[in-house]
Amino acid sequence: LFYSSSKIIMEDTLMTTKTSIEKSGSQIEMYMDKLKGLSELLSENPAVCRYLIKEKDINNSDRGDIYALIDSIIKTDKSIKSIIIIGSDGTIISNEKNLDMDFSGTVLEQTWYKDTLKSDMPVLTSARMQEFSMNKDNWVISIGREIKSIDGMHKGVVRIDLRYDAIEASLRDLNLGKSGFAFIINSNNEIVYHRDSSYFNNEEKTQEQSLIHI
Repeated sequence: LFYSSSKIIMEDTLMTTKTSIEKSGSQIEMYMDKLKGLSELLSENPAVCRYLIKEKDINNSDRGDIYALIDSIIKTDKSIKSIIIIGSDGTIISNEKNLDMDFSGTVLEQTWYKDTLKSDMPVLTSARMQEFSMNKDNWVISIGREIKSIDGMHKGVVRIDLRYDAIEASLRDLNLGKSGFAFIINSNNEIVYHRDSSYFNNEEKTQEQSLIHI
């Protein structure tokens, strides 16, 4: 009787957990699809393409239209922290006012930027502290997409920074036992979300999780 009852309880628990994970996974997948759509909207927006191709002093109206589009997107989705458009020459347009300027090309050498150029699809990057934010406690998860001209030439990248807690909210109610937890990996097997944000800047924890994943 004990073993029969235990088996029934275990199967019921496993089914409940599986259903809960699938539900959370579907919610996150749907939201990521939405972000991919937004990144496509921005990367193919005529004003964005014109602004990155033409001289800056002759298309100020396009710049205004881009800001209006960015503001509209952020106002309708509070989970989005930042939208950053970076031209191949280092030009930046963003809702983050401290980024509203040209700056050195160091960002063009960063891993997330290079990874975006290597892929034909939007690239989801691992969680990190937002480099461009004055508040280093501001963790974000980003999705990047390359911007190309009509003839296929590289013109820049659009990056959408998603608030870390937006993903966390979808996983918070998962009941995975006393020691169980959920994490998210991208197509490169890099951990995008982990319940412990210190994991991303703690080498020992990273190594431990890598061994578990293997």
